[in-house]
Amino acid sequence: RSSYVDPARPLRWKGIRSISGGGSLNDTAPHVIDLIGWMLGPLSRLTAQTQTFIPERPGAEGKPTQVETDDHVLIQAALPGGGMGTIESGRLITGAVNDLTIEVYGELGSLRWSLMDPNYLHMAGAEASAESKGWRQIPTVQRYPEAAMPGWDVPVGMLRFYIANLADFVRRTVESRAYDPGLRDGLRVQRVVDAAARAAEGGIWVDLPGEQDS
Repeated sequence: RSSYVDPARPLRWKGIRSISGGGSLNDTAPHVIDLIGWMLGPLSRLTAQTQTFIPERPGAEGKPTQVETDDHVLIQAALPGGGMGTIESGRLITGAVNDLTIEVYGELGSLRWSLMDPNYLHMAGAEASAESKGWRQIPTVQRYPEAAMPGWDVPVGMLRFYIANLADFVRRTVESRAYDPGLRDGLRVQRVVDAAARAAEGGIWVDLPGEQDS
């Protein structure tokens, strides 16, 4: 995100550790951690770094006030299946607006997708000839007459995700079925957040419990 690029933006509750518990690590990173867990499975090992780039912001009556939470977090993790990956999240990424980018590099090819360009999946195959190597754009667009969004920074189709989530929540509540994600998924994400905070503070690698220990 780029929501806090302007150093003159006043300090909000997200910059006060006693209220928010942390910055980007607690705010935006959990969404990515949850998505990776859904796509690949739980992480087993990680290390992390956090950084506060703007140490002070205007507080009460405009007086400079210390920012107590992180602006940016970088997590290096061991992925299921022997892969390695990074999770990067921040609130000072100029140009990102409300972006979420996923990049996958594998033996047989690569994939790239951006939330701000949700209508296309980019793919590169390792078997491609020297003349054709590079990213190939695959349309994933959904066209419908009522495709109107509330703001310029909200990508096409994003509102439908929220509506689908609300509908699923109501349906499961009425039918007395378990929620997905549930408390176990939330606990798994929180364990990664806590481990990343310890790793960033101590400059160490932290092992995470397996599913059997949950």
